[in-house]
Amino acid sequence: MQVYVMKLITGTIGSAGFAILFGLRGKKMVLATCGGALSLGICLFCQMNGMGPAASLFFGSFAGSVMGEVLARVVKAPVLSFLVPMLIPLVPGSSLYNTMYALINDRYEEFGPNSSLVLEKGAAIAMGLITASYGAHLLMRIYHQLMVSKGKTPPHPH
Repeated sequence: MQVYVMKLITGTIGSAGFAILFGLRGKKMVLATCGGALSLGICLFCQMNGMGPAASLFFGSFAGSVMGEVLARVVKAPVLSFLVPMLIPLVPGSSLYNTMYALINDRYEEFGPNSSLVLEKGAAIAMGLITASYGAHLLMRIYHQLMVSKGKTPPHPH
């Protein structure tokens, strides 16, 4: 349990660092940091309950992406400025390191499984992000169509 708490704390700090790096200040920085903690927290919760790394990363990135889409519309900021800090804690850094280390040191028997794991994790993160982004886009289009059918001028769907 302590390992998960430490991962959550360090991931949240990393998320805050990338929020600052992306120029978020004040309330936006706090929101992006909380989103990073949420996405990593959901990923860790899934791992604690027996899910594999890919499924955990999918649900973590999906939650972070949904929160990023919502926050971007609420505070009227670009989605990307929220998404990157929120998803940074999910990046499989140790797996990437082990893959590159095996490649550089000609340990091809380790490189294959490590690179496969990195690709699996990266695909899970991408699928969570794409699913949430597509869902947000679909909801905005439905909202737009409802407003047009009622004769109101809706905001332009993104």
